[in-house]
Amino acid sequence: MSQMRCVGADQPPCVRCRKARRECVVSDGARTSPMRDPQPDTHPPSEASEVGGHLHRVNNSQCHSPPPLCTLPRSPRSPALANSHAPSRGSWHVDDRTQDFHPFRLPVTKLPSIYSTSPLQLIAVPGLGSQKSSPVHLTSPSPASQTSPAQAAKSPNGISDIKDRELAHLAEFFVAKMSFILPILRELNCADIPTLLQSQRPLVHCMAFVASRFAPGRSARRSLLIPHVLSVIQMRSGIQKLSEETQWMIMKCLAILYTWASPLGLERISDDDVVNAQLSHTELKSATETTALNISLHRSAEDVMQNLQAGRSVSNCLALHKYLYWLWLYTSAHRYSLLTSTPPTLREDASIKLAPRILESLLEDHFVSRILAEIDLCLLWSQAALHQYGLGEWWSSLISGDIDLMSTLAILEDLDGALDIWCQRWCPTDDSDSYARSGFIAFNYRFTRLCISTYSVRLLRESSTEALPYSTQLEMVMKSIHGAAHFCGFITELPPLAMDYLRYLADTAFLKIVYGCEYVLRSCEILYMHYEDTKKYLRTVRDVAQLMSQIAVDGTHAAKVYGDSILEKVDRIEQSLQENSALYPQGLEPSTESRVQSDPSSSSTAQYDLMKAFTSNATSILPF
Repeated sequence: MSQMRCVGADQPPCVRCRKARRECVVSDGARTSPMRDPQPDTHPPSEASEVGGHLHRVNNSQCHSPPPLCTLPRSPRSPALANSHAPSRGSWHVDDRTQDFHPFRLPVTKLPSIYSTSPLQLIAVPGLGSQKSSPVHLTSPSPASQTSPAQAAKSPNGISDIKDRELAHLAEFFVAKMSFILPILRELNCADIPTLLQSQRPLVHCMAFVASRFAPGRSARRSLLIPHVLSVIQMRSGIQKLSEETQWMIMKCLAILYTWASPLGLERISDDDVVNAQLSHTELKSATETTALNISLHRSAEDVMQNLQAGRSVSNCLALHKYLYWLWLYTSAHRYSLLTSTPPTLREDASIKLAPRILESLLEDHFVSRILAEIDLCLLWSQAALHQYGLGEWWSSLISGDIDLMSTLAILEDLDGALDIWCQRWCPTDDSDSYARSGFIAFNYRFTRLCISTYSVRLLRESSTEALPYSTQLEMVMKSIHGAAHFCGFITELPPLAMDYLRYLADTAFLKIVYGCEYVLRSCEILYMHYEDTKKYLRTVRDVAQLMSQIAVDGTHAAKVYGDSILEKVDRIEQSLQENSALYPQGLEPSTESRVQSDPSSSSTAQYDLMKAFTSNATSILPF
């Protein structure tokens, strides 16, 4: 039997030489100096790096039970990192150059908190962004190009029009399978399609345009509908002069186009860059919000209040529809802010803060309760931010090290309790309501909880933690990891019928799911938790990615693009884990926990260094 080759170690002997009871025979020049950049490796490593780490137990919390964590210094040549997808301007990596592989020190890096890296920046999809559009913005059309509702019913620009029967079929598809995703469309019904073709044809065009992306065999109809969709966008110019019914029709059209526009531009709608720019997610968001302000949707709350005070029913009045639209627009701006790390374009005012009280009598309507649940969730977050402004400013890095850590932790604890109470109210375990209500509420709840939990990572990175027990620090980090897995695994818990409807979700929903998956994957790469727990987390992410790939409508669908990208990363990380576990078939060394208690280096200072090493890094995990 050939002798095991020495793999070297910064503190000899290495694991193989120790087992062979010999001194390390590798030359010093072959070792990577801890203060020197590792040389590029043109060959994949055949062995894993030496395992050195200790098992730490985390106190169980009421809501989460984080698994134990073990520190495992990563070799600079690890294939899971060397081969991972990289953004166009570089790649992230675990920087081991200044690490001495102290048993209480984690690799210098940080998890992708929304307070440091936006989900849009985090997600790197191969080939994404290779096709750039011209910087064209929506502008008010000239008088000659303005389109009236009557003109919009005709075929614009002389292009072959789509037949009414085809329009009706696509609109019925949208109403039956997609309209429930957008709660402001609560009054739509398939039986109304023939009437809408006569009175609100632009709305039918927009529904058909979005439906043609998902309806089998109808993608070719999309190009025929583009001129009609653009004419609807032009109609918003001078909207104040139009009738109230026409204004409401235009607002619904904009909401449909805005909701299903891709935030990353995965699909080129047209070969014309001007068209792609006009139908981009950012431009449609701006157009929708601006038009809503132009017709004073924010004052619709006053009309609803007056009707209620007069004892009149508001369940089907236009004032209620407008008010729900305004509330939905606020929550959409909040979600967009989280995804892009930009300040929200709409902030809460009295019409938003009082919404749960004003509409309390309409909670039986599941579309109303969906909107109110998310409003209540946003308000909980903003109220907590009044006591710690950094918590509510995920787009800014201007908080300094003078934060009172203990008082901030108390605020987070209070917020955690408030979220539990919120969940008991809006997400009861015996909820038998339709997926349109309970599913969306639970999804938004889990995502919000994940985002807030990542604030603890920022706290530990930018605050003085000497007075904070190490077990508490570790629990905060592990809780965020568990929350990420809990969130992204949500779609795998749905019944088959609800899973089938996932394919019609907006791209922003898949973007959130992938953010949770990325958080889990980078945790597995950075922290090297116990082998079995790491496998459990990776299995959750794999199940999510496979489901996304399976429900995709085609190869350019966000579910397919994101799902395949995540699957590749899971494969690489699992390969790396197998290589590391080959040296230790039973997992990590069983005596590590006892060594923690007896090792004199396990002083409080060493424990603080561990968490600081994990959380303190002056630069972002991504080179933006």
